[in-house]
Amino acid sequence: MEALGLSCTVIRCETEEKHPEIVTLSQVISENAVAKTRAGSKALGDKKGLLISADTLVAVGNQVLTKPVDKADAVKMLTLLSGRTHTVMTGVALWLAPKPVHAFVETSEVAFRKLSPQEIDAYTDTREPYDKAGSYAVQGASCVFIEKIVGSYTNVMGLPMERLLREMAAYTGIPVFNWFEAK
Repeated sequence: MEALGLSCTVIRCETEEKHPEIVTLSQVISENAVAKTRAGSKALGDKKGLLISADTLVAVGNQVLTKPVDKADAVKMLTLLSGRTHTVMTGVALWLAPKPVHAFVETSEVAFRKLSPQEIDAYTDTREPYDKAGSYAVQGASCVFIEKIVGSYTNVMGLPMERLLREMAAYTGIPVFNWFEAK
């Protein structure tokens, strides 16, 4: 958001994320984003402002890929993604008191080319795949793995800015370009 010139404050709060057992992946990430909003609203206290929370997941079919726990886990995930198309979904929740929370889900499809075991090994020797759902960061060196993205690039990064700005405008009644300072 700051790259777009929007000022923001990051509030880190702990929430227990739901995992896809019976409900759809879309429902899971939407509920996780809303739960983060509720936790964030408590952390905000008396402060005013638009609260934005998000939860992103990577899935191959119905198999969800979380953040890798170690190199072996990262290798396993990248091997699974190799030569396949996977889904990146981000649930976003907006809250501005006294309005009710507004949530939406953005979905993108990412096609990876076939990766060699040597590429996967070399990549997992870097710090990049760790702390990333699916063991990769589209904005990093792993961009060389990608053949095609259908949908939002920024969604694959973790926050679908194209849609977020439109949703913010609709939710708050403030036109998109009013969020930016005049130069």
